[in-house]
Amino acid sequence: MKESMTEAVVILGLALFCALAINGFRADGIRLGAPPVPVSADMSDPFLQSAEIDMAAATSHFKGGDALFVDARHASAYEQGHIVGAINLEVNRFEEWIDAFLSKTPPETIIITYCDGDNCYLAAELAEQLRLVGFEYAYYLKNGWRQWTANRLPTESHQPPV
Repeated sequence: MKESMTEAVVILGLALFCALAINGFRADGIRLGAPPVPVSADMSDPFLQSAEIDMAAATSHFKGGDALFVDARHASAYEQGHIVGAINLEVNRFEEWIDAFLSKTPPETIIITYCDGDNCYLAAELAEQLRLVGFEYAYYLKNGWRQWTANRLPTESHQPPV
């Protein structure tokens, strides 16, 4: 009986370790131990609606070179491919990069955030956070990466050579 209990505890411990490791690598993983980031889950919220930009407008800003594109996905997804010229700012690490970003980026900058998938909230969350710190022209492109690649718009990657 004691041996079975020990085995059960070991198996549960390994399962917990694996779950935490996988969560740490996911772009949409649960932010364990991080302070909560205020996000409106209600996409009918006028604040979030006013922050959404459509594909035509995002493409126009890209072609005009007058916007900063920000990939809100995990760094590994960004390295595999992203919009040409986009920078990677993970919303989960907002406190780590926001001071440097504020010091280098004028508040009137047009910022377009994106992530991947209809259910990805990272871009909307990041745009909202940027608006809260003074970037009035921070927008998010819903399902941006998928739309961008489906329209065969310029992308690049930072994959190391094989």
